[in-house]
Amino acid sequence: MDTNGYRTEIDYNYGYFREQSPLAFRFACLLQGVKPPEIRNACELGYGNGMNININASASNIQWYGTDFNVSQANFASDLANISGNNAKLFSDSFEEFFHRTDLPDFDFICFHGVYSWVNEKNRDLILKFVDKKLRAGGAVYASYNVFPGFANLIPFRGFLKNVANYMVPKTKNPVSGIGIGFELFDKLSSLNANFIANNPRLKGKVEQFKKMSGAYLIHEFMNDSWDIMDFLKISESFKSARLKFLSSANIFSILQNTIIFTPEQNALLNSIEDIYFKEYLKDLIHNTSFRKDYWLKGAQRLSVEECQKRLKEIRVILTVPKDEVNFSIELDIGKLDLKKEVYEPLLDILGDHTPKTIGQIEQELKGKFDELQGGGLIESLMVLNMLNILREVQDDKIIQSCLQKTYAINKEILQKAKISNNISYLASAAIGEGIEVAHFEQLFLSNYSNQISDHKEYAKIIWKILDSQGNRIIKDGKTLQTAEENLKELEELCKNIKKRLPIYKNLKILEGI
Repeated sequence: MDTNGYRTEIDYNYGYFREQSPLAFRFACLLQGVKPPEIRNACELGYGNGMNININASASNIQWYGTDFNVSQANFASDLANISGNNAKLFSDSFEEFFHRTDLPDFDFICFHGVYSWVNEKNRDLILKFVDKKLRAGGAVYASYNVFPGFANLIPFRGFLKNVANYMVPKTKNPVSGIGIGFELFDKLSSLNANFIANNPRLKGKVEQFKKMSGAYLIHEFMNDSWDIMDFLKISESFKSARLKFLSSANIFSILQNTIIFTPEQNALLNSIEDIYFKEYLKDLIHNTSFRKDYWLKGAQRLSVEECQKRLKEIRVILTVPKDEVNFSIELDIGKLDLKKEVYEPLLDILGDHTPKTIGQIEQELKGKFDELQGGGLIESLMVLNMLNILREVQDDKIIQSCLQKTYAINKEILQKAKISNNISYLASAAIGEGIEVAHFEQLFLSNYSNQISDHKEYAKIIWKILDSQGNRIIKDGKTLQTAEENLKELEELCKNIKKRLPIYKNLKILEGI
């Protein structure tokens, strides 16, 4: 198959992106006063290793379809779908072949993450034609892309890596080795005060971040023949051909247009702009945005303020971490965010039993405790907890029950894979209808969990044996622990702490028997 310059010889990483969750999309709709479309059939274009599509299909009652023209990735994803019994319909078609299929339904939700900026113009046109043809009226799109101005300073670096691969790496060598050679030459040029680096002061810091990322990710990020960066206005113009209108950023923080994100002066400027597209463009200029994640609609139905508030109050949420682990000081790209303890502690006290509660219930329980958490203040605080990945929306109980066996099956398989590698960092949750991040050592704990073992030291020994066989070590405070004694001591502490999370995992409906 002609992949039009897209690298398929190296498999992509095993990430999960919760913005593709229909519940996350529903929340975004209501925050904009828009009626969320009912999602029965959904599609992912370019599903990679299929973690998103498989977790979402396993943990929800939505019928998912998708294609990825990397056959190796498609095989992995299909195996996972078959093992879980989630009935996802996964293909290894090119976008053109998928466009011409006659056995696909119309879709309510179409996603393409990490695709649009990395394929050529022909494939971008095919994606938009597919959306125009197969997305029903009222349906939605989630899409992500690299954007100006934030990526402008990386264009020469991407060209540098491509040229290193083309001129300095033998064709017989693994393409990932070219990334390492590129980093070595970059450091050499930096030591020689090359103006390419010296005149771009932020570049060195970005490259140091890239060095910590997987070679597979960097191959797909930088080494495809096509890598087209646009600003938001150009993207929105192209999306008009699919009859799409912008709903909102899928990044909750971008929706929070207040003093958390923007200065009062910046807010005044943004509030003076009526055109929503130009306003988003200005936000990108203010924050020097390099990557966007957005929701789009093919026709929106506005809700009255009363109906929107009613629907928001009916949403059930759950806290997904122990409340004593919530960090009130968070480092973000835009700077440090300090949460007011007097605002968030009463809220966390209510959420701290990790049982699902409606926003309306939370509002009632807060009455008289803290006025700042009434009405819009409560919604904003919940949005912040959501953005911090510690608060999730909860599905209807009937849907949860219908998804339990699929969820347990996919998680059992992921936990088996954890004994071989640490590639996958997420498990499915039937309660929230999406993935939840679970660290590798926690996965090993869960895969060996038994009511017959109560001593955390026994768990530590079991986990260390697996980690040692994989050549893995615990990293603590940025330092790799080398000796067995150091690793066992740290694992004992980690296993003691993870037992606190078991009631949370039980309420999230992750594994049978917990």
